[in-house]
Amino acid sequence: MEDCFEAIVRKYSLSPQNVTVVGDRVREELRIAKTRGMVTVQMLHGRFKEETAYDSSNKPDYRIKRFFQLPTLLKLKDIGKTHGNLKVLAFGGGTGLPIALEGLKTYSENLTAIVTVTDSGRSSGIIREEYGILPPGDVRNCLVALSETEEQEKDLYQLFQYRFNKGSLNGMSLGNLLMAALTDITGSFDLAIKKASKILAIKGKVLPSTLTSTHICAELKDGSIVEEELNVRGLQKAPIERLFLKTNDTKCPPDAISEIGKADIIVIGPGSLYTSIICNLLVGGIKEALQNAKAVKIYLCNIVTQPGQTDNYTASDHIKAITRYLGEGVLDYVLVNNNFPRKEIIEKYRKEGADIVVLDEDLENNNVAVEVTDLIENLDQKRILWEKQDLIRHDPEKLADSICRIFAKLSLSSSERN
Repeated sequence: MEDCFEAIVRKYSLSPQNVTVVGDRVREELRIAKTRGMVTVQMLHGRFKEETAYDSSNKPDYRIKRFFQLPTLLKLKDIGKTHGNLKVLAFGGGTGLPIALEGLKTYSENLTAIVTVTDSGRSSGIIREEYGILPPGDVRNCLVALSETEEQEKDLYQLFQYRFNKGSLNGMSLGNLLMAALTDITGSFDLAIKKASKILAIKGKVLPSTLTSTHICAELKDGSIVEEELNVRGLQKAPIERLFLKTNDTKCPPDAISEIGKADIIVIGPGSLYTSIICNLLVGGIKEALQNAKAVKIYLCNIVTQPGQTDNYTASDHIKAITRYLGEGVLDYVLVNNNFPRKEIIEKYRKEGADIVVLDEDLENNNVAVEVTDLIENLDQKRILWEKQDLIRHDPEKLADSICRIFAKLSLSSSERN
C-alpha cells in the first residue's frame, strides 16, 4: 500500500499535505498516509470502526460517521480552520446543548460550553438544596458529551450517566453525586468541573454561566410572578411575559467572557427557550460580550414547542424572544428544521400539549439570515433500549454539519445528506 500512495502522488504531482485519505483501518492505510504527511479521515463504520491507533502520532486527523461531513471538513481546511484551531462556543443547557456538542466534536477539539446553572428540578434540585452547591446536571451532561468515547472511556461515560431507579436514591444521577463530591473535595464548583474534565479526558471546556447561586423568575401575562426553574416551566399557567434572575448582581466568570471573545463560531441553543437559553443572556456581562464578539453567531431554533414555555410559538416567535434579550442585529444566522416527522408522531406530541415549530410567513422579516434544512434524527432507525423511539430531536451530525457549513459558506442542501 505504501507503493500505491507513492505512485498516486508522483503520477498527479501532488503535495502530500493536499491529499486526504478516507478509510476505516487506522493501523493500515490511515497509518501509512499519516506517516507521509497526508490528511487522514477515519470512517466509523464496519468491522474496523473500533480500531485505534498504535500511538498518538498515528491518530487520524478526523473521525466521521457519515460521508456528508467530508466536504465540510475539507472546506474548513481550505479556509485555514482545522480540528485543532477552529474555536466553537455554545450556550445552553438541558439535553439540547449536549447534542450540539456531540456533533461538533467532529470539526473541533476547541469546544467551549457555557452552561446554565439555574436548574431546580429532579436530582440537581435535591443536591442544590441539600448540599448548597450549584446544580450539576446540565454541566454533567456537557462533560459527558465532550468526553472521549473510545473503548477505554466507555465505563466512565456510563458511570457519570447512571441514574438509580429504586430506594432512597431513586431518580438520583450518580454523575451529580460525583460532582457534589468533587465540589466538596476541591472546595469549589468550578474546580470540581476542571477535575471532572480531567477524569473524563474531555476535548474542550465546560464553564458555568455564573458561579452565583440564583434562580430564574418570570412575570406572567396575568401579572403574577413565578420563581425557580421548575415553576417557570410549569404547566397550566399564563404565558411568560418577562424573564429575570432573582439575584441582581449575577456575573459571568472572566474565563467564560474571554472564551466568547476568542470564538470563531458562537452557537445559541438548541434547548428550552427560557429555562436553558435566555436565562444565560440575563447573566451580567454575557449579552455585552456577545454583542462585541466577532464570531459568527447562530441561533438553533427548537423543533417542537414546549408546554408551559413556548405554547403556540412559531419560528419567528423564538427569534423575537432571543432578540428581545440579546439585542437587534446581534445574531447572524438562525438555523431552522424543515423536515417534519410522520403525522402519528406529531399527534403524540399534540396530546401532550406540544407541537411542531411552524415556519411562518414572518420568518424572513427578523433582521437575521435564516437557513432552513433537515435537522432531525431519523425516527425509523432503531435506538438503544432506554431512548424513546418516537422522540423528535436534533440529529447531532446534521446539526453540527449545518453549523460549520454556514461558517464555511457552503450549501445546506439536504439532498447531499440522504
